[in-house]
Amino acid sequence: MLKKNLFRQLKATKFFQTPRLDWVEAGMAAIYAESAHSSQGQLLWEQLLTCRVQNLNYLHLVYNMNLKPGKSLTTKDRKKSRPGNAYYLCREILRLTKLVVDAHVQFRLGNVDAFQLADALQCIFAHIRALTGMYRYKHKLMRQVRMTKD
Repeated sequence: MLKKNLFRQLKATKFFQTPRLDWVEAGMAAIYAESAHSSQGQLLWEQLLTCRVQNLNYLHLVYNMNLKPGKSLTTKDRKKSRPGNAYYLCREILRLTKLVVDAHVQFRLGNVDAFQLADALQCIFAHIRALTGMYRYKHKLMRQVRMTKD
């Protein structure tokens, strides 16, 4: 009996709220920038660049998830600024998520009807290779995973 009361009391505090979001709203929160701040996905990749990967504060992610240098890079900087296949694969997955969320947002705004949404989604998933560069990094990563299994 004491546990149930404790859970009710904890749920009443501001730290244990359960928000109700559908997946499009969650995708928008992860991908789109709100006002002047970067989106959660972009903040994650920016933090990975500046902290994890050799302190690369001169590389920045633009809105479409491309890396842009903040200054002209020397050869040493170029060699240093190669984050790795896992980083690029996750970035491409975030880019694909952005395309799918964009299509659904246009549908929710009423700019496209259900048939156009279905056509857009079919086109996105049929042309993943052309729209993203996932295929470049997947095979290299799978080879690395296989090497660790052996």
